[in-house]
Amino acid sequence: MRRIYFPLLLLLGLGLTVACESGTASHQAELSALQQQVDSLMQQTPYRPGFIHTVFFWLKEDLSEEDRASFPAELAKLGAIETVRQIYIGPPANSAARDVVDGSYAFALIVHFDDLAGHDVYQEHPIHLAFIEANEDKWTRVQVYDTDVPAE
Repeated sequence: MRRIYFPLLLLLGLGLTVACESGTASHQAELSALQQQVDSLMQQTPYRPGFIHTVFFWLKEDLSEEDRASFPAELAKLGAIETVRQIYIGPPANSAARDVVDGSYAFALIVHFDDLAGHDVYQEHPIHLAFIEANEDKWTRVQVYDTDVPAE
């Protein structure tokens, strides 16, 4: 069975399963059509194994607005490293407050590599080392979570 890595699709799929078990015949037909749409979307979104490097930055409170505003551009420079397959940068989402959501960081960086070897190249790459040297005085804390996404 294909793995679902998009929370919305997962929740929709779970809702369809529960509703199909208890719905009327007409609802089941509607839900079946929706399930086909979900399956189609999943086929259009390929599963990509690899190594995911997730970094959270807490910037200094007294950091200038200019430095705070330019920090995402500094992070974006890391995307030029040849082993980086995909990069995402952003502040915490304005999602509903829940006990399990930590929105205390200033920026998150998510980097997708083909494998651990690609990550290791990134760690020692001159662009990465220059980023650290130029920006380490801007943060009070950095937290890293690395994830190995296996092939199906």
